[in-house]
Amino acid sequence: MIAVLGGVFIVGVGLQPSTAILIGDFIGILVLLLGGWFGFDKRRFPGPPTTDSAIRDRQHEIMREEEAISGA
Repeated sequence: MIAVLGGVFIVGVGLQPSTAILIGDFIGILVLLLGGWFGFDKRRFPGPPTTDSAIRDRQHEIMREEEAISGA
């Protein structure tokens, strides 16, 4: 949360009066990015595993991938 607030602060400072005409562009890009996330990528990226069984399954999957890479 602190990182998000810091990022908003930095963007806010960066968009002060000398670049006031870019605010519309910034808002447009923000809307496109949020639309892309909620419209497409959120379905593709399920997020981190949250249940014990999902965590165990992912750990086993990672171990199999590591073994395949190392040739063990």
